[in-house]
Amino acid sequence: MTILWSGHDNEGNTVSGSFPVTVSPRPILVPAQFGDGTNRAADLNAWIAAQPNGSRLDFAGISIRADQTVVVTKTGVSLYGGTIYTNDPTGDSSTLAAPSGASRSRAHVKLLRSTSVTCDLTIRGPHAGGGVDTAAYVEPLEAQHGYEIAGGSGNTVRGEVSYVYGDCVYAGNKAVGVTVDVHGHHNGRQGVSGCDVVGMTIAGTLHDIRRSLVDLEPATDSWRVDGVLIADLRVGKHRLTGATASASVGVVSNVTVRNVRDMDDQITNFQIQVGHHDNPHRQGPWDVRDVVMRGAYGTTAGYMAKFIGIDGVAFHATDMPMQNGRGMALVGTHDCTAVDVSGNRISTILKDKTIEPGDAVEYRTF
Repeated sequence: MTILWSGHDNEGNTVSGSFPVTVSPRPILVPAQFGDGTNRAADLNAWIAAQPNGSRLDFAGISIRADQTVVVTKTGVSLYGGTIYTNDPTGDSSTLAAPSGASRSRAHVKLLRSTSVTCDLTIRGPHAGGGVDTAAYVEPLEAQHGYEIAGGSGNTVRGEVSYVYGDCVYAGNKAVGVTVDVHGHHNGRQGVSGCDVVGMTIAGTLHDIRRSLVDLEPATDSWRVDGVLIADLRVGKHRLTGATASASVGVVSNVTVRNVRDMDDQITNFQIQVGHHDNPHRQGPWDVRDVVMRGAYGTTAGYMAKFIGIDGVAFHATDMPMQNGRGMALVGTHDCTAVDVSGNRISTILKDKTIEPGDAVEYRTF
């Protein structure tokens, strides 16, 4: 809105003007009866759909059971201050049940073609066995994500996501301008996945993740991932890699990694794997700086970060220990151009946990 003003100057002349004022809408409270412990997915979906664009939807601390996907197709709406949970602890067909013949891909909360929506909720799935163990991955249920951003632009997801069978956050369907800042843990697949998205920022905390912490994988030739910033990320236990783009069919380009640390109470590593021999598309660039870990990774003649078919690899100011006696390199490249690897601390960790230079090197090709 605009405020108009008028008055007089020191000489008695009338002066006037205007200035803009941003007024936040008053919050709209989610009906308290939705927190009665029964399946309220249909009620919540109908209620959200009825709210005007630009609304602030305040859950006021209530926990709402939703055994089907909560869908948000809005502009300028924020949802915050509550919990969405699924009651069924067994993971059978009643968990996030889809209509007959529907895709297995479904989420606890889905932003469907939304614009400038912010979700700051706690999402708790039914996967009591979520985490790094082998059994945490349940293939028939791997597409039951916490948040899914499906298309749209300018959307943000925050809060805590845990015990879901799929990814904590999944972004695709040509989404644009996605911001992820979640505490994700104890799940069944990836931490954060970008599969068909342009412009994505990934921050927050990820730990006890079944597969990779960050997975950038356009699964078809028409999908792409471009303009990703992984920054101010705190990481803990995970079963596979820190960041991966090693199985993509499409193109992953313009990825920047900054200020990644392991958590105070979870020492870990942040292995990076990018590109593969069967993808005909050139990838990159990747720019990795200021990644500091305390846990070591090791495989014979292996690499902490491995790049294949990348145009532009910058790797600087990292401290990522490797296991001694493995003959490892911090960075390995194959068929890459414009490679710049320098200024990294090269160290290995011995069995007694002491750190020394050891037999690791900074860079080699393969």
